[in-house]
Amino acid sequence: MQIIIDESSSSAQRAALQTILTGGNTEEMATFWWVFAAMSPNKLETIYRPLEISIDLEQRAGRVSAKGVFETYAEPSLNPLSGEPHRARINVPNGFEFRMTEIARGTTRTTGVMEMRNNKDSHVHMVEIHINGEGVLEAAWREPSPRCVTTVLLNGF
Repeated sequence: MQIIIDESSSSAQRAALQTILTGGNTEEMATFWWVFAAMSPNKLETIYRPLEISIDLEQRAGRVSAKGVFETYAEPSLNPLSGEPHRARINVPNGFEFRMTEIARGTTRTTGVMEMRNNKDSHVHMVEIHINGEGVLEAAWREPSPRCVTTVLLNGF
């Protein structure tokens, strides 16, 4: 596990993100950040790089990159018969990580310490999340809009 934080963040933002992304200040099993931290006994040093993020949840397309570390592209899944874009969602009404996620296909290229090869056209979750240390915030959850504020692109590598 390696945390990457935007290099333009302040020291207070860095400290807060470090705590959140390592499952700190979180009830056990309440968020995926806690699960990631628990499942990753080998944690590399946090790095600070320029981050570029562009996501269109409605179109199931996006790009996330950390200079010199990784770049992920997401595109709509394709219907295996027609080749046309195919929309699929996963709904988990009582899930701890999200309530609904769009499914897409993604490709990730790494250039950092955590090398991953042949990660092309894999599974991607695209989800708008609203969580705190107790889990998903029900009052904030709604059907995602193309203009969502908090979006996460997770490539299933």
